Amino acid sequence: MLYAVMPSACGFTWSPELDALIREEAAAQAVPLDLAYTFVGAESGFDPRAHHLSALEDSVGLLQLNRRGGQGQGYSVEQHMDPRLNLRVGLPAIRRAFEQVWSANIEAYEFIYQVATRSGHPGPVARGDARILRIAQIWACFYPAAGLSLMGPGPTPAAVGGPASLLAAPFLLLAASLGAPTQMVLGLLRRTTRRTFTDN
Repeated sequence: MLYAVMPSACGFTWSPELDALIREEAAAQAVPLDLAYTFVGAESGFDPRAHHLSALEDSVGLLQLNRRGGQGQGYSVEQHMDPRLNLRVGLPAIRRAFEQVWSANIEAYEFIYQVATRSGHPGPVARGDARILRIAQIWACFYPAAGLSLMGPGPTPAAVGGPASLLAAPFLLLAASLGAPTQMVLGLLRRTTRRTFTDN
């Protein structure tokens, strides 16, 4: 295991046991670890018991699977709070989106936008939507961090973040937290991050 203590990265903290489970399920579902971490972080903050209930949704668990018309249909709230089941139900959509979008030349922001919208996290929204911007910021932190993106499963292409991405992530997060206009942050992300791939 990479961590000897409680894993902590990109503003999130989670247990070593949950970390091992996420790694295992990401590998089993052929989802690059940086993407698994990104969507778990964005959706639930690594809280397996996260539950968002509104007039439009009943979203539960690590990937906030919606029991009302979404990927979470057919399961109880308690079932979706089982992190392994939640990942097994939710990760295949992320894998399919990743496989559809994968390209050696795709721009970083376009890549994460397409994976997010095609996987249902959050689904079809505008490129400048605040939810997409947040996902992009989280991913910009996770994919180069500590070589995590070199740990993509099996022969599946896994993301490799360049040094510019690693340097850019803290500035992007700072710009957003200071209230920088969305288009400015998007422009920074587009100019300073680039997604390239390798076969592990």
